[in-house]
Amino acid sequence: MLPHRKYQNTLVSGISIGMYQGQPSASTLGPFFKTDAEPGKKFILTVSHAVGGTGSDVIQPGSLDELSDRRNCCAVVSRYNFHGVDDDNKLLDYAFCEITDERKNSVNNRPFHTNIDLAYNKHGVSGTINSINCVQKVGRKTAHTYGLVYDKYKKLFHEGLQRYVQALIVEPIDKHSSSKIYNNFGDKGDSGAPVFDENGCLWGIFQGIKTSTNTGHAAVIVPIHLILNHVKKEFNVDFQLI
Repeated sequence: MLPHRKYQNTLVSGISIGMYQGQPSASTLGPFFKTDAEPGKKFILTVSHAVGGTGSDVIQPGSLDELSDRRNCCAVVSRYNFHGVDDDNKLLDYAFCEITDERKNSVNNRPFHTNIDLAYNKHGVSGTINSINCVQKVGRKTAHTYGLVYDKYKKLFHEGLQRYVQALIVEPIDKHSSSKIYNNFGDKGDSGAPVFDENGCLWGIFQGIKTSTNTGHAAVIVPIHLILNHVKKEFNVDFQLI
């Protein structure tokens, strides 16, 4: 079993989390944020569809990886969550989960088993087809993988929402043996994983998969600037990376 799916003494981006109650589940712990609106609190960013509604307990690891145990609860879903589309039909899926048990060490924004610190957020999508970038992600299902993304929204049919939406799409590439094993950028269970580049720029979070034009799965990404702009508009809260 990948270490990403096991209990960790330190909460770290890229490891398994899930809902405490309900059907067995597992997704990925995303980047850490804070807000001046609630000083002293720390939040995990992940996808709403994987952790439930406001007040739901979040465990680490998820129950697909280890039997549910209340002692493994590490966070609770805050009111800052949303799953749907914005006014421009762009896909949104996020939940800021307040950390209730930081465990043995303070959290930081270095994804699991990497040497890259998530230092700043990407501020927008250029919309140019010529802008292609190499990004990476760390998730509980497929670990550390690499992909190529055009900095431009693409239209796709979203099965969960049963409608067409716009999102960023990452195509897989093989850069390390782990990605060659799976031959995709991510898979079910990687939802919530941070997507970032070699400079420590956070692009967004992994939301799901779609059929790739190449072998393997392409990934659907929710851009971080959309999340931060939406939570500001809906809840009047500014979040910053820890």
